[in-house]
Amino acid sequence: MILLKNIINEINKEFKVDLFKTRNTRSREIVILRFFYFKLARNMTKCSYQTIANELKQDHATVINGIKKFDYLILIYPDYVVKFNNIEIKLKYIKDKNINNIVDDVSVLKIELKKEKYKNSILEYEYKKIKKETRTFKNQINKDILFSINKVHDSNFDIFLTKLDALCELNKHEIRRR
Repeated sequence: MILLKNIINEINKEFKVDLFKTRNTRSREIVILRFFYFKLARNMTKCSYQTIANELKQDHATVINGIKKFDYLILIYPDYVVKFNNIEIKLKYIKDKNINNIVDDVSVLKIELKKEKYKNSILEYEYKKIKKETRTFKNQINKDILFSINKVHDSNFDIFLTKLDALCELNKHEIRRR
């Protein structure tokens, strides 16, 4: 994707001007360069006339007018054509390079996504395994408690329940600390 600032910077480099600082300048060279920027910006980006104009603090009508007049001006001043073509080639190269980078980035992201899905599946497996172990552990505890209750003599049952409550409280605090 080409940014409007990329277009302006390439024009500035090629012609050794600063389009940002020449807003009100009406010299022929600056006007032609401004119109060239308008034309390139409109052809190489999806920006609206107003967005293109805002970059140089112009009005959208100036952009429309500049695009219409550019082809006529280039016929009158052919010495600009070579430099304009050079800029256009550089910008197309930047655009293609950016597209290739995006394609590479997408490929990398796809690989990363596959890795994350794999990690997620491992975590899901571990979660299910722990859940099953927890269920088994709970069942074993319940069996052990029932076995212990059956072994307790009626006269010691109250003491057993007090100790069991204390043990449960200790386990709750231990679990919360983890």
